[in-house]
Amino acid sequence: GRGGTGPRWPARPRTRPRRPRPKFLRAAAMRVRVRVVRIRAGPTRPSFSSLSPSPPSPSSSVSSLARRLSSSASSSASSAAVRAAAPQRNEPPPHTVPVVIVGGGTVGSCLSVLLARKGIDSLVVEERPPSQKDEDEEMAGGTPPPHPRAHVLHTRTMEVFRELGVEDAIHELAPPLSQWRHFRYLESMLGEEFGSVDFYRGSTSRWLRNASPATLSHLSQPLLDDLLEGIASRCGSPPFLGKIQRLHGYRGEGFEVVGAEGVATGVDVTLAPKNISGEANGETRTVSAQFLVAADGANSSTRDALGITLEGQTALQHFVSVHFTCEQLWPRLRELRRPGMLHFVFNRHVIGVLVAHDMEHGRWVAQFPYYPPHQTAGQVTAVGECERLIRASIGGEEDSGLDIIVHSADAWCMNALVAEEFSDPACRVFLCGDSAHQFPPSGGFGLNAGIQDAHNLAWKLASVIQGSCNARILESYTPERRLACQTLRDLSVDNFRRGLLVPMALGIPPMIPEMISNTLKLTPAEMIPGPAKKVLLETVLELGRSLNPVTNFNAPALPTRLKQEMLGRMRAVLDDF
Repeated sequence: GRGGTGPRWPARPRTRPRRPRPKFLRAAAMRVRVRVVRIRAGPTRPSFSSLSPSPPSPSSSVSSLARRLSSSASSSASSAAVRAAAPQRNEPPPHTVPVVIVGGGTVGSCLSVLLARKGIDSLVVEERPPSQKDEDEEMAGGTPPPHPRAHVLHTRTMEVFRELGVEDAIHELAPPLSQWRHFRYLESMLGEEFGSVDFYRGSTSRWLRNASPATLSHLSQPLLDDLLEGIASRCGSPPFLGKIQRLHGYRGEGFEVVGAEGVATGVDVTLAPKNISGEANGETRTVSAQFLVAADGANSSTRDALGITLEGQTALQHFVSVHFTCEQLWPRLRELRRPGMLHFVFNRHVIGVLVAHDMEHGRWVAQFPYYPPHQTAGQVTAVGECERLIRASIGGEEDSGLDIIVHSADAWCMNALVAEEFSDPACRVFLCGDSAHQFPPSGGFGLNAGIQDAHNLAWKLASVIQGSCNARILESYTPERRLACQTLRDLSVDNFRRGLLVPMALGIPPMIPEMISNTLKLTPAEMIPGPAKKVLLETVLELGRSLNPVTNFNAPALPTRLKQEMLGRMRAVLDDF
């Protein structure tokens, strides 16, 4: 059963003949099984040596992978800066520990707590400081609050948190259901509303209520991280008998994994302290572990060092994500009876979506598309530009009395990718969370899939470490999780495509901006200077929005019949959701 909830699986006797590995696993192992000589790849890309028990590969394969590791190290050094914050210092890392987890985000923290629940100690290595709990610290001159990303917790994820005993705490922290059960489509948040969808209808159906005692929830990711870190700090006593040690950034310093070497008993993990510039800051330290888990995000250096590739679609769309606070917005929306989780806005000045992480406290994240290379990340993340787009999305009068505080803005690229393998051939190093898969946000599958990765892996690692399962059970992690993640990837892409039907019903072809952007890359447009291309793109986008009926919904010249036809088409699409 899972994690000891069912019958225990006895270890397979050593005298029993070893069954051949399934064909698909043998083929996958042949693709990535490489013995790598020990190399120094710099502070931001770990090197992995001898993780497979297989004989050494030809020297050409070794040198090729070594060159790839060295190249990736130099290209990522600039992104290794550590955020300063926490007043407490780290304790020295232990000499031995059953599991080392690279990355202390939501997935890494959840994995450590799940292991502790089963009595397994772990070391979590995170270069960032502990999360900040609210925006008040930034107002007082402290570190900016963490940028919220995920927020929807699916039923299966809530079952995992139920197992950890925090399901009720999550529901208490979450906003009331009435504030987040709707998606709304509007000219602006304070302007004309085109329609809405109650996405919670399916979740409350009888078949789902009969299938699980847990219900989905809506909690901003930083609050979930705080909850998990609180559990981790109390581990070491029942019911969480395993101990968790966290190495994180403090006052501009931190630790990172710079190497790992396969040995007979597991993996020797090399840690290096570093300063705020991402440079080595002191002597390296080696921790002997049975297993290493990479939960180090979409740009996982562990995955790259293993040579594991991702398959799927890249650059489906580019967005700028803006975290902001506006406490005066909720009273206005309450008067209009417009609570909702997602607010899709279409007008002549902006097209985007505003995500309510906590309406009552005014915590929002806005997502606006942009079109590189004609629009750069630096341009779209400028505070002035972000505030302009937010005010255009909210609508109302110019001097509306709304105080908008922009905390952070990140440019990001939407991909739909799944790793070819979720572990090394020896099943000593595992990928978990975004290091193994990246989805469009449509449906909120990313974080939830990462929690399922952690749950699937935790009970298997614990069973092997405690001797109740044969180590070959770990070979099931890749086929089980990869198939599930491929399904979720395809579903999230389908959700993204279906979401485009709404603007199409309103007369806004969603691919026109991308076509314009691609056209500017071609001859003779390539003869146009870069700044002129940017101006041309913005002019065409503005013209397109101004000529479209829906983005001028309140224009006096727009016939009533045309308005009714557009709304009828859109509501027909929403009914199919």
